[in-house]
Amino acid sequence: MLRKLLLVIVAAAAIALSGCSSGGVTGAAGGGTGPALVMKFAVMGDSSLGAPDAGQNAATCNIPQLNRTVLDMAGLSPRADLVLNLGDLVLNMAEDEGQALSAQLNAWQAAFRSIGGSSSLNHVPITGNHESTAYAPALGAAYPNPYTYAVWRTWIASNHYDGYAGNGPTPARDPQDFLVEDERNFSYSFTVKGVCFIIVNTDTLTSIVDPATSKPYAAWIPLHWVEGELFQAQASPSVSHIFVVGHRPLEAPSWTTPAGATPVLDNAEYPLATSLENAMKACSKVRAYLCSHVHAQDMTRLNGAPAVWQIVSGNAGAPLNSSWSPPVGPSFGFMTISIYEGGGVRAANYWRPAPVLPQLYYQDTPVPPPAAVPEAEIVIN
Repeated sequence: MLRKLLLVIVAAAAIALSGCSSGGVTGAAGGGTGPALVMKFAVMGDSSLGAPDAGQNAATCNIPQLNRTVLDMAGLSPRADLVLNLGDLVLNMAEDEGQALSAQLNAWQAAFRSIGGSSSLNHVPITGNHESTAYAPALGAAYPNPYTYAVWRTWIASNHYDGYAGNGPTPARDPQDFLVEDERNFSYSFTVKGVCFIIVNTDTLTSIVDPATSKPYAAWIPLHWVEGELFQAQASPSVSHIFVVGHRPLEAPSWTTPAGATPVLDNAEYPLATSLENAMKACSKVRAYLCSHVHAQDMTRLNGAPAVWQIVSGNAGAPLNSSWSPPVGPSFGFMTISIYEGGGVRAANYWRPAPVLPQLYYQDTPVPPPAAVPEAEIVIN
């Protein structure tokens, strides 16, 4: 009964926040007077359905939640300069030559473009493990699937999602990263209004074999290339803030386990996550590592770092992590990050309650997903 009451309250609050009949979010988190806004961007991740539910639609994603999030983002005022989609758009993980991924991504795009306001978003999707890996039942493990590379390149080019890509690492130019494929459209960097974004493929196909599976390591990153981009952006007078963006977290949130979060590879021989954290800590312009993969929202300092946050925004529609217990209850949504004059940086969580059983997490009846409610902004710089 309490959750049902909460649904009613949130729906009413969403309507109050809305300036239009569609219920879009038009109020900005924080509000009030203060420094002028320089830019704003939004982050979302993990819209795919869980494995038992993938057959609900060809896109294998939570369409009601995706629909509501796109409407909410299109209704933001001011609108975000870009929307970073942090991966796991679809379920995939098939042991094939990319056929499942191609079909699911095309269906996802059709669903996305059918949503009002989607064409107004500067949408930048990156790969998650579900776009990059295959699952081998015999091994009980996932591994990078080389066939996904051609599929992703074709999909982002045909849908014009590759406008910022193209300057990433290659096997010839970056031999220290043990790359197999040209990664220029998977890990890359770009700068918007003085904010540098370093996109990292957290399931990069490597020539290094995991002895446990006899397959290339999952959760590999092009560490040396990323370090070079970090130090270059740090030295650039045209860059004021740096955000590193990947799918997998670097550290498991405190309320879950490394096995539950499957972070970037970090073992005695290849301490990739720890090395990247140290490189970010060495750069005073780095504000946060942005990721999803964990089906929740979470903000924490990286290993006690004084200035670097890990911000997880992985509740765009995938089944929510059962260990996550936010004060508002299980919820779907997204986050925004705003840059203000004077260098202030603030993050805001936009949330809507998950459906109450017997309504399932991917259903929109009897209660459709309400507009997301913004919480107060959190200062991260």
